[in-house]
Amino acid sequence: MKNNNLTEAREDDGGNIDGRIVGGEDADNGSYPYQISLQKSKRHICGGSIIGGQWILTAAHCIEFQTPRHLRVVAGTNVLDGSGVRYQVEKLIPHQRYNPSTFANDIALIKLTRTISFNNRVGSISLPRYNTGGGRQLTLSGWGKTSFPGEVSRTLQTIKLTTLSNSQCRRIFPQITSGSLCTVGDPGRGTCKVSENYLFE
Repeated sequence: MKNNNLTEAREDDGGNIDGRIVGGEDADNGSYPYQISLQKSKRHICGGSIIGGQWILTAAHCIEFQTPRHLRVVAGTNVLDGSGVRYQVEKLIPHQRYNPSTFANDIALIKLTRTISFNNRVGSISLPRYNTGGGRQLTLSGWGKTSFPGEVSRTLQTIKLTTLSNSQCRRIFPQITSGSLCTVGDPGRGTCKVSENYLFE
């Protein structure tokens, strides 16, 4: 089981997903059974990870201004084509110290109304016991644009990245907090690209 999955794909009022994985590749079917699509009116707004029978881990900005009855969690598919199993949402729990201005503590839990049915395409991912330090190899998966500007990929994308320590990252981005995670990839590859070689998540 691959760990340290981070996903982010936002959709604005105009329907444009602006999260992205640039330079990734299509994920094999069933290779990321914990990956879900958070949807509103059958449209993808964010990714997330299954961490328990009724629990999803996602970003706090994904559930900001949302209500449970308008959201659905879709599991068991790599393609945004209407397939997969849909689950109703019971409760949204953003981090109590989430700051929408700085995106500090941008993490949240989603509780579902019923238990997820696990199979070879749907499963949970274990949370790390310790903070992720520098020099770790991560696998990132998610939906979004594959270039900027560019078209939205409807097939789940995946990419390998390496973490930077917070001290290393702070030399480039002084504004990061202790809860931030910075990654580095090959030039032009990664997520939320802000410079030629570095990526800020």
